[in-house]
Amino acid sequence: QEQRTPLPTVNGLYIEPQALDIGEVWETPRYTFHLAIQNADGVTKTIARFQTTCGCLELEPPGQTLASGKKAEFTCNLNL
Repeated sequence: QEQRTPLPTVNGLYIEPQALDIGEVWETPRYTFHLAIQNADGVTKTIARFQTTCGCLELEPPGQTLASGKKAEFTCNLNL
């Protein structure tokens, strides 16, 4: 039997680490990138909203419900 290493999650939600590296971004009124979030937990999870550390980042949609094992893609808008 093959043993799988559990995914590193926060509250059962997983983001591929390389997806968080958006590279070099120049000051611009709008830089858009996409972020996939997977529910790695055994139960349905609801993302009610996102909390950011600055007003320059907005995620769309603002929330979503994910069944176990499902992924959702969010559009991230960065206003520098």
